[in-house]
Amino acid sequence: MSRKRVISFIDGFNLYHAIDGLNNPSFKWLDLRKLTQEFIHPEREELAHVLYFSTIASHRNQAAQIRQRTYLRALELRGVKIILGQFKQKDRECSKCFARYTGFEEKETDVNIALTLMDLAYQDAYDRAILVTNDSDQVPTIRKVLERFPCKSVTILIPPFTRECNELIRTASAKAKITTMHLQKCQLSEVVSDASGQVVVKRPKEYANTYPIPIISKIS
Repeated sequence: MSRKRVISFIDGFNLYHAIDGLNNPSFKWLDLRKLTQEFIHPEREELAHVLYFSTIASHRNQAAQIRQRTYLRALELRGVKIILGQFKQKDRECSKCFARYTGFEEKETDVNIALTLMDLAYQDAYDRAILVTNDSDQVPTIRKVLERFPCKSVTILIPPFTRECNELIRTASAKAKITTMHLQKCQLSEVVSDASGQVVVKRPKEYANTYPIPIISKIS
């Protein structure tokens, strides 16, 4: 019997902000292919693709942008497909002093995830989707995928130390949670290269593994 095909759909900033809250920058140098493999059953499943949805934070300082682009390149060398949205300026107003200022809002990522999740279901590209997010905006898409394709399943993989979104959990086929143990175990190498060894990406010094794992009380 052939193994079932699994594709992971990763909401990049949703995962990033959860990891950022752990105050351990080394966790950001995360091997998403290896992380996904922690949640599949190799005897009866195979990992077909890892899709990473994010946006270049062009409004941040140059050093931060370089770190982000370095990480994206490392992921590509590990066979992760990058799907980018964009940040757009948005006028905002302080609720206390009513001062107006310009903020930035990530656009397209939620839509890109939803469209790709549905499109690949119609292409019969996967049997099980692993969706890394805690964003309830994906509930209608999950519901529609399971309605149209009852033989497929969607597992919600919850970012570390975030409160579970009950609506997501109720809609999905199953749930799992990323822990600090997963983050520690699934680190990229200090140097990531392609098969030929000619293309090389080095881990940014800010992500060096010099930080102890924080002790954080679990959030249910």
